[in-house]
Amino acid sequence: AVIPRSNPYYKELVVNYKINLASILTKLEEFDEANRIYQEILPLNINRDIVLHNTGIINLNLGAVQKALEYFKKVNYTDNRKNRLYNDIATAFMNIHKNDSALSYLQKAENPDTNTGRSVVKGQTNQTWGDLLVIENKLNEALEKYQTAITNFYPAYTEADVKKNPSEFSGVFSYINLFSTLTSKAEAFESLYQQTKGSTF
Repeated sequence: AVIPRSNPYYKELVVNYKINLASILTKLEEFDEANRIYQEILPLNINRDIVLHNTGIINLNLGAVQKALEYFKKVNYTDNRKNRLYNDIATAFMNIHKNDSALSYLQKAENPDTNTGRSVVKGQTNQTWGDLLVIENKLNEALEKYQTAITNFYPAYTEADVKKNPSEFSGVFSYINLFSTLTSKAEAFESLYQQTKGSTF
């Protein structure tokens, strides 16, 4: 609203602002308005990969998986952002029950050459992988993936034992992802308990 059109970076700045606005709208689940913004700025070819990726995420949230995949496949990241893209592609394939394809993209996302150290994206890779293993009823393996996800979402916590969880929290961490993973881990433990009649506990 306030940046002058005479600014030499007017288009780039406005596109960045609109991307940020659309991202917030997506998190608020106001998908139609977010999509309208992305469609408005897509022809400008500024930060095109981000716009395509985020438009794919909207379609994924709306259940339009094939359309989401079409957008994802147009993205051409050359940096570590491609790991987040791989996670989203894996989720899309899981939603249409193509688990082998999902696994392939999770393996790409876990590539140690591009996904080093602890990070939220690495946590998301392990969380999604855990979800895939639950679908395949590989519960013990799923629990290990969830535990790795937890230590990525909360880097101050380093416990590898799947039977342990963080009980005290401090500093900055990805609390929404952490809560989601702890919930999924609990559900996996419940399923394992039901299947083994508690013999593994």
